[in-house]
Amino acid sequence: MAYEFTFTPRFQKHFKGLTAQEKKQLKNKLELLAQNPSHPSLRTKRIAYRLGMKDGIRLITEIRQIAHQQ
Repeated sequence: MAYEFTFTPRFQKHFKGLTAQEKKQLKNKLELLAQNPSHPSLRTKRIAYRLGMKDGIRLITEIRQIAHQQ
């Protein structure tokens, strides 16, 4: 399953300030992350977090907003 990223204007602004080599490295890592978030070279870790009542409601609201926008 491939994932898709959405970049904020703030990210895009900072991305422009990177060197060509840094941009290439970031693009390669993002492509790898989109294809396989568990790839060992990414050194990602699972985050265990228990949602509280307010967190759960906020998460559901944000998911609904995203789904509504699409």
